[in-house]
Amino acid sequence: MATDIIVPHAETEKLQQFLDTNQYSENGVLRYERIFGRTFVSTGGRETTEKFLQGLNLQSGTYVLDVGCGIGGSAFLMDLEHGCKVRGVDLSTNMIAIAKNRKEEVGSKNTDFFIEDITKAEYPESEFDLIYSRDAIMHLEEKEALYKKFLKWLKPGGRIFMSEYAHRHGNVTEEFKQYVKTRDYKLVSPQDYEALVTRAGFENVQVTDLKEYFIDILTREMKRTESIKDEYIKEFSQKDYDDIVNGWAAKIVRVGEGSHRWISIAATKPTRV
Repeated sequence: MATDIIVPHAETEKLQQFLDTNQYSENGVLRYERIFGRTFVSTGGRETTEKFLQGLNLQSGTYVLDVGCGIGGSAFLMDLEHGCKVRGVDLSTNMIAIAKNRKEEVGSKNTDFFIEDITKAEYPESEFDLIYSRDAIMHLEEKEALYKKFLKWLKPGGRIFMSEYAHRHGNVTEEFKQYVKTRDYKLVSPQDYEALVTRAGFENVQVTDLKEYFIDILTREMKRTESIKDEYIKEFSQKDYDDIVNGWAAKIVRVGEGSHRWISIAATKPTRV
């Protein structure tokens, strides 16, 4: 069984350091949370999480592996509103530290959080009912190998649900290429994503383009940030404010012209494999 101790590994340490000192520095995490809402660091915060969870048939006792759990928002909702038991894992030490603090704050009893490299993790076969992830696997290169592990860890009939960044099938803009390079994302097209999940052994694979919803959410988040400009700058800094607003504006353009995609991936483990 995996633990909260990371076995030293050069690539793990390299990615962890990149995350903790760049996009997911403590300040970076908290400034995202200020926009997305308490305990959330994913697009749309509670709104998108509730929307995605509606279709997952969660029940009391459902055992969930939350991959790239961030600071706990999705896990807390699954526990407190659906009665799930959730194991949240993330490579970012900053994310996990904040998640553990927020656990006590929200009164969650059935969530546990661990620092873990999911590509090196090992779990018993047929351990989980659901494997869930929000905008996290886009940091990883070997996606198909990871989905094969997900298949093994799920109970027969178990499900996956992910939201992910993707890129257009075909040419993308130079600006988008630079954005991806800066964030060190490892993106594929929606078509390639569907193919790799299918090759991994899943059935009923559904990849959904969330473009219009993404633009709507991003636009509202940018306006919300602009509406609290003075407060935000006082709490963080002018640079933090500019980074958030300018970043959202550029993202809306990339999504609108088609290079930048936001997709959801849902699939089922066959009852017989």
